[in-house]
Amino acid sequence: GTCSRDGECRCDEGRWGRACENSCPGGEMNACSGHGICGVRGTCACQAGWTGLGCSRLVGQLGAALQQRIAGPWTGAGVSIPSGWLASDGVTARGVRGSEASTAVEALQRMLAGSVPYPSSSPAPAQVRFDRQSGGVQMRVGEQVSSGVFYLWHPADEGAGEAQGEAFVDLMLTQGAVLGHVQGLVFSSAAGKLVLALGSPGGARPQAMPGAFSEPVTLAVLAKSGFDPLSPWPWPVATNPPAPE
Repeated sequence: GTCSRDGECRCDEGRWGRACENSCPGGEMNACSGHGICGVRGTCACQAGWTGLGCSRLVGQLGAALQQRIAGPWTGAGVSIPSGWLASDGVTARGVRGSEASTAVEALQRMLAGSVPYPSSSPAPAQVRFDRQSGGVQMRVGEQVSSGVFYLWHPADEGAGEAQGEAFVDLMLTQGAVLGHVQGLVFSSAAGKLVLALGSPGGARPQAMPGAFSEPVTLAVLAKSGFDPLSPWPWPVATNPPAPE
């Protein structure tokens, strides 16, 4: 980079930081895999049709539909889930139906009822906003507020997993109470309901299991304005679905 008269560094392509000491995702010679622009905070703004921390993944048909579905504001509740958490047998077998949990708060309470080990903290109000155009994300769980960028894709577009299964999300949080790379799972429905399972900053992506998580996660249950209150919640996926009501 070069130093301006005011003492600030103007970094060469592929570098970022106060002293241009950091390489952008993809490296100096292939910043953002050639499919995006590296910003001042070291995050990639991907071109349309590309996603991932280094813009190295094709979005795919399912991913594009999901990006459109989750865009905008979501409200509900979130809680920190301890490692080895397991929902009750009833929740795992039947899922959570709209008839027994018509709001996101009620749905989270239903998921927690009878679970072990029970979370040590109480559910807190949660808000998440995904901006599809800018790739930005803002989130609040209780008093913790963070923001950054998000990257979303569906593994079925890459030949892994099922079209009705969970999608993957990577958050690169650069401002607020939680900072760093957070990997997570996305469970969504066309009825305006969303469940996020987010790992710890710098940690591995949570593993999707029927009504369980082996590692600590932040579990957020959310809904959009105008959601269908009677539709089932997208997680847990019932292992023994009840007969239609």
